[in-house]
Amino acid sequence: MKPCPQCNHLLEDDMRFCPRCGHEIVESKRPVISSTPVKYNSTPYYPVQKIKKKKSGGLLVVLLLVILASTMIGLLKTVGSKTPTKIAEPTVTTTKPLASAITLDKSKLDLQPGKSQQLDFTLTPRSASEDEISWQTSNSSVVKIENGLVTAVGPGKATITVLARKGIVDTCEITVRFIDPSFIKFSDSSSSYIYVNKPLKIDLDADFDVTPANADLHDLVWISSNEQVATVDGGLVQGLQNGNVTITVKTENGVEASKEYIVSAVEPESVTLNCETLELIEGSTYQLYATVEPYNAGTELIYSGVNVDENGLITAKQSGTSKVTVSTSNGKSFTCELTVKKQSPITIVNMRYTIDFVGGVEWTFYLRNNTDKEIKYIFLAWDCYNGVDDLIKDEITGKTSVSLKYTGPLAPWATTTLLNNSNKFYNSTYKKSIYTLIEVEYMDGKTEKINSNDYVGWVE
Repeated sequence: MKPCPQCNHLLEDDMRFCPRCGHEIVESKRPVISSTPVKYNSTPYYPVQKIKKKKSGGLLVVLLLVILASTMIGLLKTVGSKTPTKIAEPTVTTTKPLASAITLDKSKLDLQPGKSQQLDFTLTPRSASEDEISWQTSNSSVVKIENGLVTAVGPGKATITVLARKGIVDTCEITVRFIDPSFIKFSDSSSSYIYVNKPLKIDLDADFDVTPANADLHDLVWISSNEQVATVDGGLVQGLQNGNVTITVKTENGVEASKEYIVSAVEPESVTLNCETLELIEGSTYQLYATVEPYNAGTELIYSGVNVDENGLITAKQSGTSKVTVSTSNGKSFTCELTVKKQSPITIVNMRYTIDFVGGVEWTFYLRNNTDKEIKYIFLAWDCYNGVDDLIKDEITGKTSVSLKYTGPLAPWATTTLLNNSNKFYNSTYKKSIYTLIEVEYMDGKTEKINSNDYVGWVE
């Protein structure tokens, strides 16, 4: 072991640098001592050869490397944290060419007052600027113009001008006129009743049939045949007292229509029909009767529905469900739910039963063929119930259900009788039957099952 000449740290003999201070270790040569004594100030001494100490730069190099490394790391962090400067793209400004011409899609246009029409234009060249487009009307009492939308105001003529820029224009000639009706009448669906102190406004769109359909009803003249009963002003009819009155309307070109009204002082408070629900067979009819309260109220009855006519007569046209409604002149209404079913191919015209003293039951069925085809077989099945609607068992079969088969043929529209007397119920408890199966097989092999959801008339 040997000490470091710089920091005295103990070093191994073969180390060339000190690990603590970095000093380079150089082997020193043993000094050469002269053999001749020298006198100096009467004191003898031996001159010693000075050993020139070699300076070491190891520590300095290490420090410089550390400083350089720290500086480089700092620079790298600084560069990495900075956002790259975005170079702005050059702005390219394009200028659209000026229009050399402008053309409207219409040069003439006919309109009715209140109607509108859009005018479109085309520039030449097509890429020309539209920034300076403007619109003008020569007569704002005839037509108005806004961004090319022409709106007719009143009868007359006007010119619409579109300008692209100074000197570049196009025009459209506008004619506004009414279309006069050739025929006019009050519609059949309009009400015929007027109530005192309840004015009736006649709707020109809903209450009139006009020919042609796009004709204008303007500057109309209204006339009442009896102003003691009702007056009319601009289509508003005011009832004054009970009675009849005729209201007439005349158009500007002389076409007129009239309608007779009944003025009533009593309004309906309610209306009902003679049924709330109704079940019919396809092809059958049924007459509805309405009751209005109070009884002296004046009204007409308006029936609506796919199966009913204006007098309340229902014709069952097709199986399914629908609604039939009756309404009064003042809007009171009542609705009947209608169900139309197919006619059952057979009808159980009657079913009778007798019970003997031991509880035996004998059923007698009367069946009718309702078709124009010959029936080969009829199958019947029913459940048996006592007086409190509990299922009861047949003591012979042990079942609650009883079945019966008829073997034909049974001619179209013919009637036959069936008997069943092979059943017995304890203590004569049988009271009623509910059918669970009715099935018909025709001579051509086709079968048809009957149930109360799809068929009606299978039992009377």
